[in-house]
Amino acid sequence: MISRFRITAEELRQAVKKLFGDTPGWQTRLAERLGVDRSAITRWLAGATPVPLYASLLIHYMLKFGVPEKALRKKHDL
Repeated sequence: MISRFRITAEELRQAVKKLFGDTPGWQTRLAERLGVDRSAITRWLAGATPVPLYASLLIHYMLKFGVPEKALRKKHDL
């Protein structure tokens, strides 16, 4: 049931296009809002690693309510 909320790499591409358009720096802005390193976004888009559930849920949130001015999640060192 929870897996239906998890987005794929293609769904991520579609979501960021809706959220940020073609503006430069969208990967950095998305990474900041999600509290992750920019390289995580690159890995998710390439399909090298799946988009984590928490990130999927936050992206669903942004699609519904818009991109917040500051982070939705604190950045953690992994």
